[in-house]
Amino acid sequence: MLVTIPDSVTYIGEEAFNGCTNIIVYCEAKSKPLGWADNWNPYTDNPIIWDCKNNDKDQYGNIYFVVDNILYSLSGELGAVFTLMVNLTSINIPEKIIYKNNEYNIVLIGSYAFWGNSSLTSITIPDSITYIGSAVFNYCTSLKDIYYNGTKAQWNEIRKDSSWNEGAGKYTIHCTDGDI
Repeated sequence: MLVTIPDSVTYIGEEAFNGCTNIIVYCEAKSKPLGWADNWNPYTDNPIIWDCKNNDKDQYGNIYFVVDNILYSLSGELGAVFTLMVNLTSINIPEKIIYKNNEYNIVLIGSYAFWGNSSLTSITIPDSITYIGSAVFNYCTSLKDIYYNGTKAQWNEIRKDSSWNEGAGKYTIHCTDGDI
């Protein structure tokens, strides 16, 4: 989810974003205004883009870019699936994203990227993916098909968090050389 806070906001209370995960906060202010509580954003890994009218990078140097209702995090020459902007029934993750004439190889699916999307029935994953984070497919109860654009051996080499698919539907992983 994207949140934009205009310059005119002079006060934000303690833990204003408590319970909000996988959000990106765009702030028109150049830095935290004096009237904002120190812990206004208690999740320190929530990206904050200060001076968002003139800057497109968060506090860690990442850029966020939406393609086909999927929010990607881009850094260096690499990219990651960050989260969905809306629930989708079918997802096709590209191998590469182009942003401002720069090419980013999509190499990971971040934690909670598709968590709880009960509409999701199929996803296509490129063979460029090397890591699948925690809770990525948790409670995607309608998931039936994962199409992986690589071999079974390549799929097995992908590092997956131990809780990447808890509560997911009964699905089949379709690889280029057969099903898992």
